[in-house]
Amino acid sequence: MIQIIELAEAPASLKELVTREASDISTIKAVVFGAYMEHMDGTMGTYCPELKTIYIDLGNALNEQSLYNRGMMFIPSIVCSLVWAIGHEVQHALQLEAEPRLIEFETLPQSYEDGAMEYGEEVLLKWAHTHKIPLLDELGWLGKQLIVMINTMYTKHPEVTDEVDLLALGAAAPVDAVLANWKFTDKGKEVIIKDIDEGRMGIKVAGVRYLTAHEFLGL
Repeated sequence: MIQIIELAEAPASLKELVTREASDISTIKAVVFGAYMEHMDGTMGTYCPELKTIYIDLGNALNEQSLYNRGMMFIPSIVCSLVWAIGHEVQHALQLEAEPRLIEFETLPQSYEDGAMEYGEEVLLKWAHTHKIPLLDELGWLGKQLIVMINTMYTKHPEVTDEVDLLALGAAAPVDAVLANWKFTDKGKEVIIKDIDEGRMGIKVAGVRYLTAHEFLGL
C-alpha cells in the first residue's frame, strides 16, 4: 500500500486515483501532494526513482493552460492537467519497474517520455469517463486558492465565475471556444451542434452549448 503525504490538502478524487493507479507498483512507495514545492521547478509532477516517490504540485497546476487554451474552461483544465500528471508519473514508475537499469539514466530517452505522455492521456480519458470535475469545496487546498482567484478575476472575467455553477452540471468546455481552437470541417461543426441540440451529447445551459470533459478529451 502506498503512502499518501499531503503537504497541501489534495482533492479526494486525486487521492483515489493515485491509490487505484499506483498501489500495486513496486517502484512507488509514496505520493506527495504539495504546492509550489521548491524542487519541482514549476512542473506539476515528477518521479524520484531513488525514493520511489511521485510528487504532484497543486500550486504549479494553477499556471497550466494547455487545455484552457484549446477550449476547456479554466477549472476543468486545471483538474484534468493534474489527472494527466499523475498518469504520466505513474508510467515512469512502471517503466522503471520493467527496466531497473533506467535508474542509471540522467535523462530518459524520448521514447520513454512519449510513452508517459500517452499513458497520462489514457488515464485522463478513462477518469473523465466516470467522473465529473469536482466542485470547489471538493478540491481541498486547490479549491481555496481558486475561490480567491475567482473573486479577484470577477470584474474582468465574469465568465470564470460562471464555471462554479456549470461544474455541477458536468459542463467543461463551451462549444464555441472548442470550435474556434480546433480544426473542424463545416460538416463536423454541424454534427456537434446538432447532437447537442438534440440531446445526444453535451449540455445546453441558457442557450449556450457545452461539452463534458470526456467528450472534449475524446475529440
